[in-house]
Amino acid sequence: MQCQTGFQMHRLNKKDIPGLIALSASVGWDYDEQEINTIMSVGIVYGHKNEQGDIISSAAIIPYDNKLASIGMVIVNENYRGNGLGKELTQACINSVPNETTIMLIATKEGKPLYEKLGFQTVTYVHKFLSDNYMPLYSDHENKELSPYN
Repeated sequence: MQCQTGFQMHRLNKKDIPGLIALSASVGWDYDEQEINTIMSVGIVYGHKNEQGDIISSAAIIPYDNKLASIGMVIVNENYRGNGLGKELTQACINSVPNETTIMLIATKEGKPLYEKLGFQTVTYVHKFLSDNYMPLYSDHENKELSPYN
């Protein structure tokens, strides 16, 4: 579907996974084939492609039931920012679920202004911690018990 940005928006599918992985890597994110496949199996991934057919943007909507959905994978290639692609995709995600559905997302600081313009409000904060070298506090794992979390 040709949209107001001049780029064509598509509902992406499994053959687009390599392009989505490349788009993710271009912004320093680490989506992999298995993760994107899981998202596609439960939700919808939209994106724009340039004239060469390269994926230049993406956004996913994942419905949990008829009352809750989550938006994720909102990525725009650095060379195409400022063209309204993120807004267009996020709006497509919003429009794909019933009006009474609560939609949540986790925003980066770069994406926060866009989401606020679309009516999202900050409820709380999530922190992501990364480690290149994890050292467990205990070396004696055999004597530890794991219990299911409910």
